[in-house]
Order: sequence, then C-alpha cells, then structure tokens
Amino acid sequence: MANDWSNREQMILDAVVRISDSRDPSSEEIVEATGLTDRAVQSGLRNLFDADYLTGDDVSSNNLGYQLQGIRLLEKGLRSTGIWPADPYDEFVRIVQAAIMKQANPVERGKLERLLESLSSVGQGVATGLLIEAAKRTLGMT
Repeated sequence: MANDWSNREQMILDAVVRISDSRDPSSEEIVEATGLTDRAVQSGLRNLFDADYLTGDDVSSNNLGYQLQGIRLLEKGLRSTGIWPADPYDEFVRIVQAAIMKQANPVERGKLERLLESLSSVGQGVATGLLIEAAKRTLGMT
C-alpha cells in the first residue's frame, strides 16, 4: 500500500534524521532524499506535523501545496527513529502484541491477550512505573 506508515511517514522521518546531520531540512530535500512524490511528502509531512512527530515553518502556498522548512523532530519523531529510547510501556505493549501474533497455542494466546487487556485497564502511568521498577531491580539499581 503506497500510503502506509513504513512506505511514507517513517521514510520521511528517517530522511529528516539523515539530512538534519548538516541542517534542518525542507520539504523539497525530503522529496529528493526519499524518492517519494511531492504529493506523498506533503501528505506525510502534514500527518506527522498534525500528530506532533515533527515541527517546522509552514511556508505553504496555493501553487506549491503544503510545504515546511526548518523541519525538526519532536519527541514522538525522535522515539520513532530510534534516536530516543522507546517509552517502556509502549515497548512492552508491542512485545506482548508480537507474542500474541506468534503464539499458536490458543490457551497461551488467551493468557497473553488478557495480559494486554490488564495493561490497558491498569493504565500507562502505573504500568510504566512497575516496568521501570522491575528493570531497576533486575539491574541491581535498588
């Protein structure tokens, strides 16, 4: 699918990382770096901007469409590209989801699904605190 996350938004974020080693990139530079069409980059940038993955100066015009200059990654963009570590809760949820998909045994799969439901009902703040405490104990930090 031409507009799924890995074929557009993630490519744009990765291009921002590569280009920003030397300067804050513009929309045009991202088109060159990704090989995506101008329209696809405009759409992807708007999605990423609206979802707080990146910021920049809006220099859009009727002739050129949605254009950003001085693009910089925000926290979500930094996490998505691996520059900043993933949130422990989000990472744990991803691990549990992957384990559910791989589990062939329906009983074990059900247990993992209940764990995922429990994580949601406990809430991100509580679950993250518990995960951090477990990691500290495992590493001998407490």
